[in-house]
Amino acid sequence: MPAWLASRMAAAVAIPRGRLASLVVGFAFALGALWVACLSSIISAVDQCSAVEAAGVSVWADDTCSVTIVFAAPLAVVSLMLMAVAARREARAEAEEEDADAQSQIRELMADAEEDAGTQLREVGGDVLLDLELQPPPATVTAGPERLRLRQSDETVLFAITIIYLCAVAFLFVGHLLQAVGDALILVGFPGDDGGIALLMRFGSSLKNAPYVWLAAGHFCLIVPYVALRLRGFVKKQIDRHLLRVGVMHV
Repeated sequence: MPAWLASRMAAAVAIPRGRLASLVVGFAFALGALWVACLSSIISAVDQCSAVEAAGVSVWADDTCSVTIVFAAPLAVVSLMLMAVAARREARAEAEEEDADAQSQIRELMADAEEDAGTQLREVGGDVLLDLELQPPPATVTAGPERLRLRQSDETVLFAITIIYLCAVAFLFVGHLLQAVGDALILVGFPGDDGGIALLMRFGSSLKNAPYVWLAAGHFCLIVPYVALRLRGFVKKQIDRHLLRVGVMHV
């Protein structure tokens, strides 16, 4: 390829690539800041529960502690399990793709060797004819079993993330609703047990505060790591494309 054409191609892709790199770096910093903020919220909740237990009070008597134990802890365990499966399948899918690329390169080299060996020159009536053996059609690239399992894992993780956000909205809505019902019962002078109304109000307050610890656990254990994993795959593909372009420019 002529040097002037290669320089123009490099200049044409340099600006978009620089903007993309800036966006990726900024997005990565934002993910890191969100992850640290979620970690801070979780540490604050755990410290509060430790302080309550150290004071000799039951952790179930504190709204933040009860929410952390009932909602955030199980979510953290499930999220870590899903993230571990997704990361493992991602690694296996990448190894499978690397093996497929290596086998594809070997097949191309073998095909070139067979083409060179099968080329015969024959002279017919003074003319030189090139007789090429028919080559089989190229193999169709299909997704391997590990890539298919990775897609299934992605669907499961995306479904779990959707459930996390929907549950956060539901907790907030039901919490406000229960507190509104408790306020209405107090205003109308409902002839019932005051302790029952207080319990209803307290449960509504716990549900209203649940989304904060719930979302912190979900983002820390699943959402942020999963997005970072997908961002890593995107960056890897962009680097591979860039290396391919550089190779083409130097041909």
